[in-house]
Amino acid sequence: MAGPNDILDYASPRPRGRYRLPSVSRLDVQREWDSLVVIETLRGKGAAIAAMLIGLVSLITLPCSFINTTMPGIVRLWQDLSDDQSRARALLGMAIFLALWGSDAVLLVLVANNTWRKTVLEVRDGTLTLTLQSLFGRQVHNWPFEQILELGVDRTLELEFIDPRLELVLRAHGGQLIHLFADHKEAELEPIAAGLKQTMGWTNVG
Repeated sequence: MAGPNDILDYASPRPRGRYRLPSVSRLDVQREWDSLVVIETLRGKGAAIAAMLIGLVSLITLPCSFINTTMPGIVRLWQDLSDDQSRARALLGMAIFLALWGSDAVLLVLVANNTWRKTVLEVRDGTLTLTLQSLFGRQVHNWPFEQILELGVDRTLELEFIDPRLELVLRAHGGQLIHLFADHKEAELEPIAAGLKQTMGWTNVG
């Protein structure tokens, strides 16, 4: 289980948050003699796009329908109301509608932000750089090679013997853990781990 200071890869197939539609990801490895770059991007976004388009249409049509059908009745009711308590109940009804509409809009933005993510792990010039990108944000972490103490494929959360899906875990100086590429296959992660160790100059690349 990840600790509070651990770094999680949100572009992996394993959902790290609540506001993301199910998806799969692709690992692209770019190897040169003195560098290694691993780019992970979410794919299969067709269902996510369709769901968000439906949500966007609802966000547009619901206020229009409210204005055309319900709002005139509320205006007439407001004009007929004589006491402050009745007017307060009318205002409360409008506030509830606006709160529900606003929460749907925020949820749509969160889903889009968490679905369109990319992780870039780059090893070159004595530095390991991790870039986590989303639709509305970007985080960059850097570690000198000597601050990476351990690197390997973690099998502790996967008990399957046939086609297990694992994750790459790095331990940095100070005990910070970096969880990457979760739920990818062992055949994908083992060559990446070996390539990282070789590029970083570790003598034992097994």
